Amino acid sequence: MKNKKSLLTRIFAAMLSLSLIVPGGIVFAEENSENVQDTSTIAASVNEIEGQTVKESDADSLNQEDASDAAPVADVEESEKNHSEEKSEDSNDELSQKEEKENTKDANKDPELSKAEVIFEDGEGAFSSKKVHLNRNAKFGGANVEKEEIDQPSAYDTNTPPVAGLQYVVLNPESLKNGNITTATQIAWLWSYNGENFTYDPDGDEITNIMIGGISSSDIIGNISGNIGFATQFSTPGQYQMTYQVQDSRGALSNILKIVINVESADSNTRPINNAVFAPSNGEVYTDGPCAISWVNCVDNDAGDYISDVRGQVYANGSEKAENISKYLTKVDSEKKQILFAFPEAGTYQVWFSVSDSHGAWSDWAIFNYTVTERPVPSITLSEYCVQQNSTPNWYKYSEALAYDNEDADYIFNAVTRPLPDDYRDLVGSEIRIRGKVAYDDGPVANKTVRIYMSVPGCYPIEGTVQTDSSGNFDYHITQKEFFEMTTGRYAPGGVNGVIGEWAYVSGYSTKFISQTKLIIACDGAVEEIPVSTVTGLAALKIVGKWGQRPGGQWQVWN
Repeated sequence: MKNKKSLLTRIFAAMLSLSLIVPGGIVFAEENSENVQDTSTIAASVNEIEGQTVKESDADSLNQEDASDAAPVADVEESEKNHSEEKSEDSNDELSQKEEKENTKDANKDPELSKAEVIFEDGEGAFSSKKVHLNRNAKFGGANVEKEEIDQPSAYDTNTPPVAGLQYVVLNPESLKNGNITTATQIAWLWSYNGENFTYDPDGDEITNIMIGGISSSDIIGNISGNIGFATQFSTPGQYQMTYQVQDSRGALSNILKIVINVESADSNTRPINNAVFAPSNGEVYTDGPCAISWVNCVDNDAGDYISDVRGQVYANGSEKAENISKYLTKVDSEKKQILFAFPEAGTYQVWFSVSDSHGAWSDWAIFNYTVTERPVPSITLSEYCVQQNSTPNWYKYSEALAYDNEDADYIFNAVTRPLPDDYRDLVGSEIRIRGKVAYDDGPVANKTVRIYMSVPGCYPIEGTVQTDSSGNFDYHITQKEFFEMTTGRYAPGGVNGVIGEWAYVSGYSTKFISQTKLIIACDGAVEEIPVSTVTGLAALKIVGKWGQRPGGQWQVWN
């Protein structure tokens, strides 16, 4: 295969599987993961999610630094070796060169991969310049590796998609530990060997793109002599899932080959055990609803070792691209050994979580599926909103009083006063106290802002906010003085800037005006509207129609 320094501009990210949290650390996708049901250790903490924020230092704990490359154990040859190095090679190099020529000859029988561009998911370049020699009598398999082929639906009528296949050879079997791959193990992944092609196109089209996902390009230690594959060595213990897919010259994509690789430490250190617990246990949650993962039950069986770090990632709505879980975090609680998070949009979310020990060895991934639905609008229940029943008969319609051009105030007052109509009886005015509760079907709306608004015709509106408590209760209160200061800005003699309400009431040495309006209470999408009447102004003098009574008792035409 011809190496290239730059990637194709068309990176088929949608078809690649997985995005790394840690270069060298990969996620393990189980197609039908069962949800964990035990949530007793974190159920109470889920309820604490509202109002919490993520500290930057806590969020950073979910992002790991790049793992360093481990020294390869297999026979790795630099393509840029100088002349003196070539002289120092032993006689086995001559055999290796012979094998390389034979492998190249075999690969040339099938030209489909000769011009393919290698695309890595982490955005790095193609294979390194190192070459790994493979003996002609290599034996496939030999380690605990799981392979799964995922068919892609064909959208091509005349073009048969290519087939993606790999065989593997453990280059240094002595590095295995009870059949398990270790950080010292080097593996050759072959798309062709001895003239047999495991990756091919049934139509004979050229393979133009080879896409490798789920691992970092730093995990690749070189390509196999003869350009028949590539070799890997993982420097960080953990569970990896490598994906492999190809594309032909007519744009058809192959199946996705997923390979699960468990990598153990080459020394005596063992990886921790992942017993993470997810909540809620049924995986059903509303948008912005509380979710939690606890690692309190995760353990490391090595003497003196402990859980030192955690990481997580999210696959939203079936995407093959992972997002770091920090995007959804609301709190990291290291003391309780849990993280709290929430999803802002409805959909399906697959959450992966793993832990590491003090040596940097990562556990297997624990996988949990969440179904997120739009949260229903909560309900607002009012226990009090200061309704006063106006039964006083001394109300008059101001427009009717104005029609009496030549009558005095006493005559007008006696002619037009009557009880207030029923639709004006519910009065919100003077002192206001609004109490209530905001709740969803499954619990209170805690620590949310409740907005109070009431238009006052001819005046400034009543508007304010109050917070619900942990039980969803709220209490909004303004005094009579605050009410009139809020609506008029002062005790206005003779009405408010000449604008007067529909009905008036004369009592003592003042006049009140009243109009219909609405009291509006809103919180978290819920809106409660109550038709009420309200006082629109307060005159320091008695006013009847065109008449105003000056201090001293005489009625005069009000200008």
